[in-house]
Amino acid sequence: GYPAPNATPMESETAPEEHREAPVEAESYNRRRAFQPAAVAPEMPHEDTYSSGRHRYDVMRTRNFIGTLILMSVPVLGWIYCIACALSSTVNKNKRNLARAYLILMAAAALLCVVVYLAFESEIKTLWAKFWEYLSRQMLS
Repeated sequence: GYPAPNATPMESETAPEEHREAPVEAESYNRRRAFQPAAVAPEMPHEDTYSSGRHRYDVMRTRNFIGTLILMSVPVLGWIYCIACALSSTVNKNKRNLARAYLILMAAAALLCVVVYLAFESEIKTLWAKFWEYLSRQMLS
Protein backbone atom coordinates (compact mmCIF):
# COMPACT_ATOMS: atom_id res chain seq x y z
CA GLY A 1 0.00 0.00 0.00
CA TYR A 2 0.90 3.64 0.12
CA PRO A 3 2.68 5.21 3.08
CA ALA A 4 0.55 7.28 5.41
CA PRO A 5 0.71 11.06 4.80
CA ASN A 6 3.54 12.84 6.56
CA ALA A 7 4.83 9.55 7.94
CA THR A 8 8.47 9.35 8.85
CA PRO A 9 10.02 5.96 8.20
CA MET A 10 11.76 4.16 10.98
CA GLU A 11 15.49 3.78 10.68
CA SER A 12 15.21 0.11 9.58
CA GLU A 13 12.74 1.09 6.82
CA THR A 14 14.91 3.72 5.18
CA ALA A 15 15.85 2.91 1.59
CA PRO A 16 18.75 4.21 -0.46
CA GLU A 17 18.15 7.65 -1.95
CA GLU A 18 17.36 6.39 -5.47
CA HIS A 19 14.62 4.06 -4.17
CA ARG A 20 12.87 6.46 -1.81
CA GLU A 21 9.46 7.77 -2.73
CA ALA A 22 8.80 11.47 -2.76
CA PRO A 23 6.91 12.80 0.28
CA VAL A 24 3.17 12.37 -0.10
CA GLU A 25 0.79 15.20 0.64
CA ALA A 26 -2.48 14.33 2.37
CA GLU A 27 -4.69 15.39 -0.56
CA SER A 28 -2.90 13.39 -3.26
CA TYR A 29 -2.65 10.45 -0.85
CA ASN A 30 -6.42 10.45 -0.30
CA ARG A 31 -7.09 10.86 -4.03
CA ARG A 32 -4.93 7.85 -4.86
CA ARG A 33 -6.57 5.75 -2.15
CA ALA A 34 -10.07 6.59 -3.47
CA PHE A 35 -9.28 5.26 -6.96
CA GLN A 36 -7.59 2.01 -5.96
CA PRO A 37 -8.71 -1.02 -8.00
CA ALA A 38 -11.14 -3.42 -6.37
CA ALA A 39 -9.67 -6.21 -4.31
CA VAL A 40 -8.86 -9.33 -6.30
CA ALA A 41 -10.48 -12.57 -5.20
CA PRO A 42 -8.09 -14.81 -3.32
CA GLU A 43 -6.48 -17.66 -5.22
CA MET A 44 -8.20 -21.01 -4.97
CA PRO A 45 -6.40 -23.61 -2.86
CA HIS A 46 -4.24 -26.14 -4.68
CA GLU A 47 -6.42 -29.09 -3.71
CA ASP A 48 -9.28 -27.56 -5.73
CA THR A 49 -7.22 -27.56 -8.93
CA TYR A 50 -7.14 -30.55 -11.26
CA SER A 51 -3.98 -31.62 -13.08
CA SER A 52 -5.47 -30.06 -16.23
CA GLY A 53 -5.47 -26.66 -14.50
CA ARG A 54 -9.26 -26.52 -14.16
CA HIS A 55 -10.95 -25.88 -10.83
CA ARG A 56 -13.64 -27.82 -8.98
CA TYR A 57 -15.74 -24.67 -9.10
CA ASP A 58 -15.65 -24.20 -12.90
CA VAL A 59 -19.02 -24.28 -14.61
CA MET A 60 -19.60 -27.53 -16.51
CA ARG A 61 -20.33 -27.28 -20.21
CA THR A 62 -23.51 -28.68 -21.73
CA ARG A 63 -21.64 -31.57 -23.36
CA ASN A 64 -20.21 -32.52 -19.94
CA PHE A 65 -23.73 -32.63 -18.48
CA ILE A 66 -24.95 -34.77 -21.39
CA GLY A 67 -22.01 -37.16 -21.05
CA THR A 68 -22.51 -37.42 -17.30
CA LEU A 69 -26.24 -38.13 -17.69
CA ILE A 70 -25.54 -40.80 -20.31
CA LEU A 71 -22.98 -42.44 -18.01
CA MET A 72 -25.37 -42.35 -15.07
CA SER A 73 -28.14 -43.99 -17.08
CA VAL A 74 -26.10 -47.18 -17.68
CA PRO A 75 -27.84 -49.71 -15.41
CA VAL A 76 -25.29 -50.87 -12.82
CA LEU A 77 -22.03 -49.11 -13.66
CA GLY A 78 -23.83 -45.79 -14.03
CA TRP A 79 -25.34 -46.08 -10.58
CA ILE A 80 -21.94 -46.84 -9.08
CA TYR A 81 -20.51 -43.85 -10.96
CA CYS A 82 -23.39 -41.69 -9.72
CA ILE A 83 -22.81 -42.71 -6.10
CA ALA A 84 -19.06 -42.12 -6.47
CA CYS A 85 -19.63 -38.62 -7.89
CA ALA A 86 -22.20 -37.77 -5.23
CA LEU A 87 -19.90 -38.75 -2.36
CA SER A 88 -16.61 -37.45 -3.75
CA SER A 89 -15.15 -34.20 -2.48
CA THR A 90 -12.72 -33.83 -5.38
CA VAL A 91 -15.16 -34.00 -8.29
CA ASN A 92 -16.51 -30.80 -9.92
CA LYS A 93 -19.20 -29.30 -7.67
CA ASN A 94 -21.69 -29.09 -10.55
CA LYS A 95 -21.24 -32.79 -11.30
CA ARG A 96 -21.49 -33.66 -7.60
CA ASN A 97 -24.78 -31.76 -7.23
CA LEU A 98 -26.11 -33.33 -10.44
CA ALA A 99 -25.24 -36.80 -9.11
CA ARG A 100 -26.95 -36.06 -5.80
CA ALA A 101 -30.09 -34.84 -7.57
CA TYR A 102 -30.03 -37.92 -9.83
CA LEU A 103 -29.79 -40.21 -6.79
CA ILE A 104 -32.71 -38.44 -5.11
CA LEU A 105 -34.82 -38.82 -8.26
CA MET A 106 -33.88 -42.52 -8.58
CA ALA A 107 -34.83 -43.12 -4.95
CA ALA A 108 -38.15 -41.29 -5.43
CA ALA A 109 -38.89 -43.32 -8.58
CA ALA A 110 -38.06 -46.60 -6.80
CA LEU A 111 -40.29 -45.63 -3.87
CA LEU A 112 -43.11 -44.71 -6.25
CA CYS A 113 -42.77 -48.10 -8.00
CA VAL A 114 -42.99 -49.95 -4.68
CA VAL A 115 -46.05 -47.95 -3.62
CA VAL A 116 -47.84 -48.55 -6.94
CA TYR A 117 -46.98 -52.25 -6.85
CA LEU A 118 -48.28 -52.63 -3.29
CA ALA A 119 -51.45 -50.67 -4.10
CA PHE A 120 -52.27 -52.71 -7.21
CA GLU A 121 -50.61 -56.03 -6.35
CA SER A 122 -53.59 -58.27 -7.07
CA GLU A 123 -54.41 -56.54 -10.37
CA ILE A 124 -50.78 -56.74 -11.49
CA LYS A 125 -50.62 -60.48 -10.68
CA THR A 126 -53.86 -61.10 -12.57
CA LEU A 127 -52.65 -59.18 -15.65
CA TRP A 128 -49.29 -60.96 -15.53
CA ALA A 129 -50.98 -64.39 -15.41
CA LYS A 130 -53.25 -63.46 -18.35
CA PHE A 131 -50.23 -62.24 -20.31
CA TRP A 132 -48.34 -65.54 -19.85
CA GLU A 133 -51.47 -67.52 -20.72
CA TYR A 134 -51.86 -65.48 -23.92
CA LEU A 135 -48.18 -66.02 -24.83
CA SER A 136 -48.36 -69.77 -24.24
CA ARG A 137 -51.49 -70.03 -26.50
CA GLN A 138 -49.73 -68.02 -29.23
CA MET A 139 -46.66 -70.28 -29.10
CA LEU A 140 -48.71 -73.49 -29.34
CA SER A 141 -50.82 -72.37 -32.30
